[in-house]
Amino acid sequence: MCLATTRAGTRCRAPVLVGESYCLSHHPAYEQKRRQMRSLGGQATTSRLRLLTGAIDYGTPEATRRFGEALTRAVIRNEVPPARATAAWAIAEGVERLRAGVELIARMDALEAQLDELLREEAGIPHES
Repeated sequence: MCLATTRAGTRCRAPVLVGESYCLSHHPAYEQKRRQMRSLGGQATTSRLRLLTGAIDYGTPEATRRFGEALTRAVIRNEVPPARATAAWAIAEGVERLRAGVELIARMDALEAQLDELLREEAGIPHES
């Protein structure tokens, strides 16, 4: 349980951050993050996730992996609710699968073109321009 005292004078009952004595709302090291999150007000959780994990970049498998690691750290520090993190990760996985599928289709198209060219050469059909 958090060591901080609430405005009402009672002890804070929020869970502490892993390896710490204070919750996210009272830990001094997170004051800047709390200000940023408060400034977002009622904006979408995606904006909060961006603040906590950096810009969401699904361009490469490595970027998706980094997003997953940052998301995991945010959940452990109680900065993102687990249910929202699960939803965000499901989207990231879906985007990664789609990206991989598009790459696979492009590779298959290139291989089919090479095969067509080899079959034409073997059959003595001139190269198409």
